[in-house]
Amino acid sequence: TAARVEARAARPTRDPAHLMRLFAERLERLDPGFGVDLLLLDAVAVERTEAAARSLADLGGAAADDHDLARLADRLAARLGDGAVARLRPRASWIPERAEAAAAPGAAAATGWTAHVADTPQRPALLFARPEAAQVLAAVPDGPPARFVWRRVPRRVVRARGPERVAPEWWTDLEGRERARDYYAVEDDQGRRYWLFRDGLFEDADRDRPPTWFVHGVFP
Repeated sequence: TAARVEARAARPTRDPAHLMRLFAERLERLDPGFGVDLLLLDAVAVERTEAAARSLADLGGAAADDHDLARLADRLAARLGDGAVARLRPRASWIPERAEAAAAPGAAAATGWTAHVADTPQRPALLFARPEAAQVLAAVPDGPPARFVWRRVPRRVVRARGPERVAPEWWTDLEGRERARDYYAVEDDQGRRYWLFRDGLFEDADRDRPPTWFVHGVFP
């Protein structure tokens, strides 16, 4: 029988110790049986590396941190499997759950984050993959939440900021099923902060699809 083991690096490397550590994570899972007759090492994908002069001021700084981060990503991918480790890249979308995408750790450094973040209001550190339904009571129909029930727990709002209106992207929703959202950042009487939105506007609502509320994330 033959067994195949792959080791991948997030960026070009020529460090033998680092490469051997990546292989060790995978080799431990193999059963050699009565022994190994032949070992074949093949570099199926290689890239050019350039020697870069570094000053003493760079040692231990951002460059070293970036290098250590790439090594950590390699070790996690070797242990957890391909596809388990990814980096985020910005996407051209103002719908929060579509504004970023996962890419391989070895992908080119993401560009555009500075402008992307600068043009975007504050977002919660934890954004749910799917917004979670909530029951909301507001002082006026199109006003901020005054109370809401989420995960069966009632919460009283003491502060609210918003709304931030996010319009649907008509070019990806030709059937017109998506609706405008009004986002609010709220704080309850326990000091916990949430990011809620009302899906649909009261002036555009119909009997079949009244506006509904969701919790999309939480702030630290």
